[in-house]
Amino acid sequence: YPSIEADSRNIPEGYTSRMVVLVTPSEAGIFEFYVKTVAIPHNSEKSHFPYEGLVDPQGEFVDVYSVVVT
Repeated sequence: YPSIEADSRNIPEGYTSRMVVLVTPSEAGIFEFYVKTVAIPHNSEKSHFPYEGLVDPQGEFVDVYSVVVT
């Protein structure tokens, strides 16, 4: 499955960043995508978000979103 990862260190206070991912599904129907956050360092269970729900192929919880492709 496709995935995208980004990291940044020493972010100044008040700094805002964003990531844009463009995906073109190959067929019509319901297209699901998974979203999660893994913070570094992994110093507690709170380093992962969400804390419950569907588990992805990496064994981590994800939020599931879907759109209808026509």
